[in-house]
Amino acid sequence: MLFKKIFIWLISAALFFILSSTAWATFGKDDFELPKPVFTKQENEWIAELIPRGKILPVKIRFHVDGGVLAQPVAKVFSDSDKSDMDKSDIDKSDSEKPDIDMKNFWSGFFILDIIPAYGSNGEVTLAVSSDFFVSSTDIWGRTDASSGKWGNISTDKQSVASDKKNVNIINCVIRDGGAQDEDGMADGKIRLIIGPRDDFWNFALGAFIIRTFGVFLMLFVLMFGMTLSGKVFQFIDAKKRESQDSGKADSSSGSAVKTVKAPKAEKQAEAIAIEKLPSDLAAAIAMGIHLYTNGGRNLKLPAGGDTSQANMTAAAMGLALHLDNT
Repeated sequence: MLFKKIFIWLISAALFFILSSTAWATFGKDDFELPKPVFTKQENEWIAELIPRGKILPVKIRFHVDGGVLAQPVAKVFSDSDKSDMDKSDIDKSDSEKPDIDMKNFWSGFFILDIIPAYGSNGEVTLAVSSDFFVSSTDIWGRTDASSGKWGNISTDKQSVASDKKNVNIINCVIRDGGAQDEDGMADGKIRLIIGPRDDFWNFALGAFIIRTFGVFLMLFVLMFGMTLSGKVFQFIDAKKRESQDSGKADSSSGSAVKTVKAPKAEKQAEAIAIEKLPSDLAAAIAMGIHLYTNGGRNLKLPAGGDTSQANMTAAAMGLALHLDNT
């Protein structure tokens, strides 16, 4: 009984912890779905590996520049989310103004790219951002108006290429040194731009809904499996206890039954043997002799003046005579 209570308390505590963690992740101020990219260089392109918002598996986003040299990209965080979980070298330290956009449409987050044009100041470069995670509706967004800081689509063209049995979407952008996308706004031979791959909100909402629904049902399934398994264990323990109790009762009842049945049998067998070995005429003679020997002889009219021994002998003789006469 104590084990059952402890087990139920443990299951309840685990369920409470899971629900509280989910609620904090949903309603807390920290952005638990903030993508945390890890950058690696492969030949002349940079690769960002991250887990997008509303997804559970990591994806890779490739950055390639034609007509310039691309330095290591850096993740850009506009919100007030906790940045302590990310490496400080991967986070922008400038105080860029937050654009008027819906952050939930940018599943992969934002990136800061530093590019040196090959043709010096006022030069143009072509930025290619590709991933098999992108869909046909994915666009690259960035600043389109330097004075107002307004954001919009800066994609110039898109391509779809089959690679390793996957469909890779390539989005090209033409960036000019000192243009609207250049953060410093000056044609100084350096380009810094902040971009983000944008997807439709409803795709994000549908994906997040499916993942969360699957997670809830998975949690409920695990809980149901644990409760069912624990119920089977308790049933097995109770069955073992009942079996041991029933076997003990059966042993005690069978022992008492043997005792009560065997005793009368012994008596009946003894009486039967005594009756078979003693003839009826001899039993009658002995009974008569005993009767006359004790007090029954007083009613007989024995010879007067005879003593007690004579009377007893007479009674014995009469019993013997009857026996001999019958035989």
